[in-house]
Amino acid sequence: MINNYLALYILCLHSIFALLFFNHINNNLKRDIITSNHNPNKLKQINNEYYMKIIESDFSNYIIKSKQKELGSIFFFNHIAVIEFNEGVHIDINNSSEIFDELKTYFGDSRPFGVVANRVNSYSVKLLDIDLFRQKAKNLRGYAVVGHNKASKMNAEIENKFCLSDKINYDTIHEAMNNIYSEVKKDILLSLD
Repeated sequence: MINNYLALYILCLHSIFALLFFNHINNNLKRDIITSNHNPNKLKQINNEYYMKIIESDFSNYIIKSKQKELGSIFFFNHIAVIEFNEGVHIDINNSSEIFDELKTYFGDSRPFGVVANRVNSYSVKLLDIDLFRQKAKNLRGYAVVGHNKASKMNAEIENKFCLSDKINYDTIHEAMNNIYSEVKKDILLSLD
């Protein structure tokens, strides 16, 4: 019970600091996105916020398989799955079985893989279920969240506090994919020794 209250307290404090932080960087955000490795012609803009779906990125040519599920779309690469959850859904341990089933079908029980959540839509995650998510995907080696606007970046920052990784939140799909691939690749190389 105390852990739940502590988690909520930390969540509230972090939200306040994240809002202050994102207000500070907001002026530089659009410039940073456009000057990153994104193709500016492929960026979408809604209410002065920029985002890019994985199928609109340079990675689209490397998608091996895709699945449309009730919660959203899953795009499979060799060692990475990119998930774009639908607008307004809430992800918890009870309704995410179809996502984990697809990950297990594709990657199996032992093949190391990473997941990138590309937040092109607004959705929520039950943070207290993160440990349960981790138990369902024991061969998950890296997790990243790409935030494309202030709200999604703040949510990614909050999720970051509940994960074991040092950093899970990224500004661009390129940065997230490259970092997650490096994490998975390290694990694959270690398993070969």
